[in-house]
Amino acid sequence: VMIRAKITGSIYKDFCKEARKLSNICDSFGCPLCSSIAIALTRTTGQPVIIEKAELSADGKTIETCYRIIEE
Repeated sequence: VMIRAKITGSIYKDFCKEARKLSNICDSFGCPLCSSIAIALTRTTGQPVIIEKAELSADGKTIETCYRIIEE
């Protein structure tokens, strides 16, 4: 199952932009906002969740993240 979250106008957009500079962290765990959504999905579904893709728009105003729920 895939879930897509699109966040516009977040107060964390600058933090996300800075986290992207640390590619080893952002690619593995996502920024704090994206990883928090993943945790919420995991707790809600009771299934493991993987962040498939996280993108920040060119203007830095929109964060779009795709999550995959691993059904056991």
